[in-house]
Amino acid sequence: MATEENTEIERKLAAIETVLSRGVETFIDPDGSFKQKLTDKVKGEYDKDIVVKLGVDPTRPDIHLGHAVGLRKLRKFQELGCKVVFIVGDFTAQIGDPTGKNKVRPEVQQKEVESNMKTFLEQIGKILILDKTTFSWIRNSDWFLSPEDLAAAPKSRVKLNTTIEGKKATANIPANSFVGKALYFESSRMQKTHLKKEQIYAITLRSFLWTLKHTTHAQLIERDMFKNRLEDGEELYMHEMMYPILQGIDSYMLAKIYGSCDLEIGGTDQTFNMLQGRNVMRANKTDPQAVLSFDLIEGTDGSEKMSKSSDNYISITDAPNDMYGKVMSIKDHSIGNYFRLAALTPLRDVEKIEKDIEEGLTASA
Repeated sequence: MATEENTEIERKLAAIETVLSRGVETFIDPDGSFKQKLTDKVKGEYDKDIVVKLGVDPTRPDIHLGHAVGLRKLRKFQELGCKVVFIVGDFTAQIGDPTGKNKVRPEVQQKEVESNMKTFLEQIGKILILDKTTFSWIRNSDWFLSPEDLAAAPKSRVKLNTTIEGKKATANIPANSFVGKALYFESSRMQKTHLKKEQIYAITLRSFLWTLKHTTHAQLIERDMFKNRLEDGEELYMHEMMYPILQGIDSYMLAKIYGSCDLEIGGTDQTFNMLQGRNVMRANKTDPQAVLSFDLIEGTDGSEKMSKSSDNYISITDAPNDMYGKVMSIKDHSIGNYFRLAALTPLRDVEKIEKDIEEGLTASA
């Protein structure tokens, strides 16, 4: 029995090396604390949650194979004992992450965000384990909205239950009064309704400005896509420059609400934003998250990253025949990357496949 247990531990220790390297462009864990926690968890020597974060702005419905690369990576972390926290950026979706955009992204209305969010949550269960011990999700509007951002129908009222001189009483107050909005705010926060927390954490203008005090303009303008926009004479708006800071605040708030935010994962196009999370957490005297960026999978056109806007995606809900047809249309130079990122094929076999394809193309040239 002890031998079987040791074998399982050894298997998981080997899996740690794989999950931190296969398809990974960058893994930033300067003091090795995340890897050590993961190792101790596998050995049964760490009993706290190891929180791994993935954030998505639900600007469009459905999940494609590009999203699945990150979700499959998260599934591996779950199998190693981590708790995945899925941040639905319903607040930031209405701003728009400028990553990879050469122009301002249109705002998305809240109704559309809610609809897309529902689709996302239904589909991630095809890949992730969704039990409470290994998975949680939360909207980032939970901390970015204030009571004054809420609005009820005109002339509507809400009930306020109170105690006056030892007697219970109920008062009907205007829903759009500050007290009315505060009541709705408290009763609608996921920190209360889903996570059953006694305290609600929120970001105020004061705390946001305090965070900005620890971020320089030079740090933000170093981002390649910001430089490119300016060099091309395109407009660059302040709300776009603030987006990486908002994403960093998400990590800090996760640490406050869940006890830690140990790792954030995302595509290589998200590395800059995720590093801002380390800066924000460090400024707030919170242990900074490790950062893992994975390679992006090309779309069926073989040139651009897989995305709906480029119409080069394979949806995980495509009918089998449609999915088969799209996979068969993948360009030869992308096949190795698909095996590496979207399949379980051993890396030595992937290398042989790539070599065979290269030799075949050379022979036919």
